[in-house]
Amino acid sequence: MSSAAATATSCHRLGVALLLLLLVLGGAEGKAHNYEDALQKSLLYFEAQRSGRLPHSQRVAWRHHSGLTDGLEQGVRCVP
Repeated sequence: MSSAAATATSCHRLGVALLLLLLVLGGAEGKAHNYEDALQKSLLYFEAQRSGRLPHSQRVAWRHHSGLTDGLEQGVRCVP
């Protein structure tokens, strides 16, 4: 696995772990869980983590195309 892929995997795991931690700690006060809100936030998180050419409908306004030249030096085309 490349270092970029390993970093991306680590970031995803960290994000999921933080989300689970927030869900667990957020319910500690006896509040009802808002699973709809948690799902919307986690989907937004994963949308923000995308790389390559992004659609015009990208909800995360500060995120732009990235990783377009990854693999070119090795002769590998990573982005379609």
